Amino acid sequence: MLNFLFVGNNSKDFGKLNLYLNEHYGSISVQICSNHEELFDLLYKNLPDVILIEHCFNGNKGSDLCNAIKNKFVSEHVPVVMITERQTSSEERIKGLMAGADSIISKPIEKTELVAITNLMLRIKDAEEKLRKKNKELKLQVIRTLNELEIKEKKYSSMFDAAANIIILIGRDKKIEEWNKTAETIFEINKQSVIGKDFEIFLTNKVMRADIHERFSKKNEDEEKKEYQINIKTSSGKKYQILWTISHITDSNHQLSAIMVIGQDVSSRVQEEQERKRSEAKLRSNYLFLNTLINTIPSPVYYKDTDGKYLGCNSEYAKFYNLKPEQIIGKFIKDLTLPEFAKNIEKEDNQIFKSGIKQAKEIATKDHEGNDQYYIINKTAFIKPDKSIGGLVGVMTDITKMKRMEDALRESEMFFKGITDSANDAIILADNQNKIHFWNNAAETLFGFKKEEIMHKSLFQTILKGSNEYELSKSIWELSKQSKKDAHANIIEINVLHKNRIHFFAEFSISKIELHTKNFIIIIAKNISTRKQTEQALRDAKDKAEEADRLKSSFLSNMSHEIRTPMNAIVGFSQLLGNSAIDEKKRQVFIEQINLNSESLLKLIEDIIYVSKIEAGKIEIKETMVLINSVLDELHTSFTEHKRRMGKEFLDLKLIKSIDNNNFSILTDIQRFKQIMSNLIGNALKFTEAGSVSFGYEIYDQNSLLFFVKDTGLGINPAKIEYVFDRFTKVSAGKTKLYGGTGLGLSITQHLVELLGGKIWVESVENKGSDFFFLLPYQGTQQELIVETQFKSDDLNTNLEDKTILIAEDEQMNYFFLQEALSATGVKIIWAKNGLEAVNYITTNLQIDLVLIDMKMPVMDGYEATAKIKKLKPLMPVIAQTAYAMPDEQKKGYLAGCDFYLSKPIDPTLLIETIQKYINPKV
Repeated sequence: MLNFLFVGNNSKDFGKLNLYLNEHYGSISVQICSNHEELFDLLYKNLPDVILIEHCFNGNKGSDLCNAIKNKFVSEHVPVVMITERQTSSEERIKGLMAGADSIISKPIEKTELVAITNLMLRIKDAEEKLRKKNKELKLQVIRTLNELEIKEKKYSSMFDAAANIIILIGRDKKIEEWNKTAETIFEINKQSVIGKDFEIFLTNKVMRADIHERFSKKNEDEEKKEYQINIKTSSGKKYQILWTISHITDSNHQLSAIMVIGQDVSSRVQEEQERKRSEAKLRSNYLFLNTLINTIPSPVYYKDTDGKYLGCNSEYAKFYNLKPEQIIGKFIKDLTLPEFAKNIEKEDNQIFKSGIKQAKEIATKDHEGNDQYYIINKTAFIKPDKSIGGLVGVMTDITKMKRMEDALRESEMFFKGITDSANDAIILADNQNKIHFWNNAAETLFGFKKEEIMHKSLFQTILKGSNEYELSKSIWELSKQSKKDAHANIIEINVLHKNRIHFFAEFSISKIELHTKNFIIIIAKNISTRKQTEQALRDAKDKAEEADRLKSSFLSNMSHEIRTPMNAIVGFSQLLGNSAIDEKKRQVFIEQINLNSESLLKLIEDIIYVSKIEAGKIEIKETMVLINSVLDELHTSFTEHKRRMGKEFLDLKLIKSIDNNNFSILTDIQRFKQIMSNLIGNALKFTEAGSVSFGYEIYDQNSLLFFVKDTGLGINPAKIEYVFDRFTKVSAGKTKLYGGTGLGLSITQHLVELLGGKIWVESVENKGSDFFFLLPYQGTQQELIVETQFKSDDLNTNLEDKTILIAEDEQMNYFFLQEALSATGVKIIWAKNGLEAVNYITTNLQIDLVLIDMKMPVMDGYEATAKIKKLKPLMPVIAQTAYAMPDEQKKGYLAGCDFYLSKPIDPTLLIETIQKYINPKV
């Protein structure tokens, strides 16, 4: 039953309205309100379908009351019709519309007009309610009209024109009667051009047209609303997605008088829905990426919910319990370890769940073979979008090697102390003020002074008392700087004083040492006898022990920092990616930082492993013919991307090649060569904040190639340049900026260069840059030409829509690259994930025109697969693609039957030209 509210004090007019509405709608509910105070009580008790307000009553203005109704949440969507006197001015009518009135009707009131307006109000209200429930809100806004509203002449055009949606009125003659401003804007056709025209000219969708025709053919049937979502394209090329609603307009006799078509632009909503689906796909992709990332981390990683249940872990953590990851997910710690251990772990986890405070502790355990293992466990809470604690993440760092190094260091210290305390010769350490800092037991015996008596006293106030302090001190320090090539160059015989004032001659072996940036001299003193060699060996052992102490302490401290720094970024940004509120731009930045820090952590681990291999003497050199220009091109491409990710796009990365021949090759180990160049280029980019980094080679002489990496970066202090290739040494240009690193890279690089039969050196000017050079053996005849035919795409057919290519590639990302590179040709693609699948496709599919095959694949590699394909179909074109930049690999591919060879990274243009050449051969 429809519910109407009449607001005013003219009972005669309202009686007439009641009669008209009863006649048209049958039984209705009518409430009458004659004062402002009781109006909103009625609205809250029983919300009407339509409100009719007198323009003036009891001193109240209908426009003010309408404004109050429209500003109430409970009644803002109820249609309001304002009843005015005929003589009311246009300004008052406009004011009423601006106050929120949905329509205006003038006295005397005609039944047809009242019913039409009421029907329109109900339909608009009904459409609004339906669209709101579907989250497809339809907002009808009434705008200021500047022209006088002539109700009889212009009907309801002002209301139509003010609507935010398309409103089209089709008369019974199937001609367009109304065409509002929104329709003009979206269709780009003005009202004068469409009024009186057949609706089919403009509403061209066949389904909508059929529906409208059917409605006109069933004139007396009840209204049936329908919705259509249809794409339209304007004459200017703009595209819209419109949600159309078609409904009847009937007269007082329920006869169809017109059809109203309302169209809502839902383009943005559809776009948002598509964006949501893309975002969900990205989230799924990110989840898979993060899961893969966690599994590539060499340290055990796990995460739990606040109940202590495992949500996930990587394979390294599962190995810790000799299980698989899927056997851990969903379990609790008590299911994995002994009750006494599980209880302590649960207690620690609960503290994190309550407070969110990070925890770090060291544990000792044994591996499955009974060997001692040591770990540092870092646990931290992860926060959900609502700021509550969602669980914790734990990372276990294996410090077994570090522990063993600490034990070795303690043993070394004890060994050194044992040596010095048990030495028969006096050992003295003095600073550049000649004050004594070390005095061993033998020195007490030799000179008679106890440690506590002589420490921090001057040599010239004790054992050298009475000597010419200035001249002797100068001689001692100059002597300490002399070369050790001459066995006696740093030895001096001197008259010394015993505590009991007895003078005797002693032989001083003098050397200089730098400790904590200060210069000291070490004096090994003895009576002139036969123990010179023993003293020298003791001094050397002492030097090495102290240097080892300093370097290892520095290394352990630096390693802790270098591991924790990228791990902090990886864990931190991984957690931030879980926040759905961050925008896409930030998400990409976070992923970029995870990738960059993962590479940094991997490089650190590789350096440590490589040093271990060097220590064990297990570095092997495998010399092959290497296409040196191809390798350098690959490095240039890789580090161009690397410097972008470092945020250094402004740096100019230059490649300089002395020989312009793609087939120029030398005999060397490709992996070691790439490792050398990568270390040097990476260092140059890291320490260069402005300018350029250039690398390349030139002919040095008949037997050598000179490779170089030059930068315009920080440069090296001349006093420190001799230490740049020392292991664990980091040479900094100052404290204005800290640079990461373990101090192993250049040491490894020097070792590799020497293994390849060359030598390396550096030239640098502080604050202007550094130039690293290294020589590698080269014979002028070391060139092996492999001619690759060049094609011109002008002579080839670029349309491959009727062709089919089989791509044999095990790496998904490589396949996606090839698929995208060939997308413009229209060629059909079949994907084989290994050599065996490729052979099977050739056997069963007669429509394949060409095979693009990777040489390194699982199950069956590209060489074997090519041989089998050529045996089955000798005329089938086979193009090889590989990451190996060596001539012997190309020869192997041609011998297997390949028609052509493409080296990675593949140029998309060359790829298309090559395929076009072999898939459309000239007759």
